[in-house]
Amino acid sequence: QPIRSALQITEPGSNQKYGSPLSVDGKSYTLVGTGLRQTPQAKLYSMALYVEDTARVSFPAVYDRAGRSRAGLKAENRAQNFFTWGHFGKLAVLRYLRATPKEEIQQAFREGLADLLTPQAPPDMHKDAQTFIALFDTDLAEGQELKLISDDIGHLDVYLDGKKRAAPQNAKLCRHIWDIWLGWHPPNKEMRFSLLERLDVLAK
Repeated sequence: QPIRSALQITEPGSNQKYGSPLSVDGKSYTLVGTGLRQTPQAKLYSMALYVEDTARVSFPAVYDRAGRSRAGLKAENRAQNFFTWGHFGKLAVLRYLRATPKEEIQQAFREGLADLLTPQAPPDMHKDAQTFIALFDTDLAEGQELKLISDDIGHLDVYLDGKKRAAPQNAKLCRHIWDIWLGWHPPNKEMRFSLLERLDVLAK
């Protein structure tokens, strides 16, 4: 592969900057988009979404079907399906824009994974979702980061301000987690597209 120049990408709503590529645990990740989680009262966190460089292998087929355009990637859920179902590593960086207690972080994931926490959910999914949410046991100060990293077989790691916690290995749970932002009901509707706005960089 050619050597890729380091970039600084700015999330426009918060003016937070994220580097690309990003190296974590010896693997290189490319930034494919940014987003902002906010309420009418406050900006909660900015977010950057990355894919492992191996995603470049499978991306051209999707890009061709999309007419090699960003508009085509937005149509028919192509970009979201490529990310969520793709057999490559995925990385999210959430940078908190104000001090955030652990209870608020846990509640946000509880809401995002609500379908897995009902009595009707499969027992293994219910248990793994609860285990995942319990990992968020630390308050985060303004500027601190939460990282989520999943691999192509469903292993998930959580980093709270750089401290690593191993989550359950469950590919279905991983897809549900990514769907918090990329599914049909994201916390802010713009995030569903802005987090994958640069996906076509994989073709370059």
